Amino acid sequence: MSGAVFGLSNNFWVLLAAATVGVISPSLIGMIGQALGTIVSGSVIEALESRDGWTTARAYHIIFFGYGVLGIVKTVLCLMLSQACEIDIKSVNLAHRENASVPPSENLRLLPDDGKKDKGRRGWQVASSTSKESLAALSSWH
Repeated sequence: MSGAVFGLSNNFWVLLAAATVGVISPSLIGMIGQALGTIVSGSVIEALESRDGWTTARAYHIIFFGYGVLGIVKTVLCLMLSQACEIDIKSVNLAHRENASVPPSENLRLLPDDGKKDKGRRGWQVASSTSKESLAALSSWH
């Protein structure tokens, strides 16, 4: 959503609102992605500005449309996730009962230890097996 607003608007207040509610990623991978995105965006903007008839604003609009497209791609990829990515609340409760002094999330096994590979469905899930909580998180993406 923010990418579309930045691509379409020149109004300072609209842009400020879009920037305020935009995506913030505190993870290391997010910071690396942000750094690489900045380098690529700057290079593309310089290349576009060097062409005849391209203004700085027009070059930035192209970058923001690309940002919006990447947001759509991320949403589609999330919709393709299987139920295997969801936390098993029964495991959390059992682990918490076994060691009540440690928060439940610290005892949870992330991978099965039975040596079997996950044979969950692959391909297009179209949110059929995604939990309500995860779908709610998707709706907060911009």
